Amino acid sequence: MTRLASLCYEEYPPLDGAYQDRSYGRRLSLREVLGFWRGIREAGLYVHWPFCGRRCAYCYCDSRVPEPGEEARYLQAVEAEHRRLSRGLRFTSYLLAGGTPTDAAPGRLEKLLRLAPGAEITVEATPASLDKEKIRVLRAHRVSRVDLGVDSLDPAVLHRAGRPGQDRDTVRTAFAGLAESRIRVDASLVCGLPGQEQESFLADVEWVLKLRPAALRLYAFDPRPQTRFKRREAWAGEALGLADGLAGAAGYGSPKEPWKLPRSVLGVGAGAKSHAFGAGWHQHPPLAGRPFRGLGPFYGMELSPEDEERRFVVRGLGVNGRVSRAAFRKMFGRDVMKPGPFSRDLLRMERAGGLSIQGEEIRLLGPSHALALLCERKILKQILRNNRIGLRPMRCHVYEHHS
Repeated sequence: MTRLASLCYEEYPPLDGAYQDRSYGRRLSLREVLGFWRGIREAGLYVHWPFCGRRCAYCYCDSRVPEPGEEARYLQAVEAEHRRLSRGLRFTSYLLAGGTPTDAAPGRLEKLLRLAPGAEITVEATPASLDKEKIRVLRAHRVSRVDLGVDSLDPAVLHRAGRPGQDRDTVRTAFAGLAESRIRVDASLVCGLPGQEQESFLADVEWVLKLRPAALRLYAFDPRPQTRFKRREAWAGEALGLADGLAGAAGYGSPKEPWKLPRSVLGVGAGAKSHAFGAGWHQHPPLAGRPFRGLGPFYGMELSPEDEERRFVVRGLGVNGRVSRAAFRKMFGRDVMKPGPFSRDLLRMERAGGLSIQGEEIRLLGPSHALALLCERKILKQILRNNRIGLRPMRCHVYEHHS
């Protein structure tokens, strides 16, 4: 139960903008998918670009090295699906991720960035993929933020992971080019990679903080079945705690406001999940080494208002350890403790010592396995079916610069 339920907040479908080697739900017709979006006028857009020049040994994302001509065919399929599903939608935000979108040729990158005119755009990138021409393209399309996957600066670790072409000079150059273009930089590092030393990781943290990213994310390496590395160094948890002190000394702290997802997100591309708020969610099968052939069939599930409420609370407790009743009222127009099946489950969990419900806040007190008690049975069945191998949620520490 603990192994299963620790996944509930990570896998509670749909995890908007995420992409894993798993599919959920039953097969859906295009008519059913279009029906989910009937009446929705505003959404976020997520496009999954699954290609990288090389696949890192620690990567668990749905990605691969493209075959000749595959990128052109994939782009055509993405553009066609975007036209089919986005009619009548206005996109307020756009996340282009992968894979490494900035590995794409400048012309393809431009076409991808045209899919959500007027939206606030975030693009995932690696330092080695950001030359002057790519940064020019990002600036021309008014990209507001780049998530820069630095991951490590240790040459031995990078060599072992199969990630060539990156050193401190390439990272420094990428930061400088983005800053000159007035594009916000959020950087990330990975902690506990096999063969990585704690001292090396902490040195990376200190060095990247000196570049003054707007935010820094530190991920504990997650040895999932999709990675070639199969263990995490035992010191990772301690090192993340030490990094808290380094970040604080450099003027960084916890984000003042948690990152908020749009109510609805249209996901386009292999494995990208879509969430039509209050109606349903859908996705194509992940790439997982198979041809996409026009991106393939749709899979998904209808969502009831109670499904949305449970999902909101499970993810809030799982990610932040607490849920604001005021935020719930703002989202759903009623109090979470209004009598009904869901409030009974919350009270049952409180009596068991897993929750504290006081005033305007609900807090998670016990281990995360208790979250399984709040999930709908149909969601638990999907999690069980798709996670026969126990996975561990990846710890992440996030810091923002407080100027």
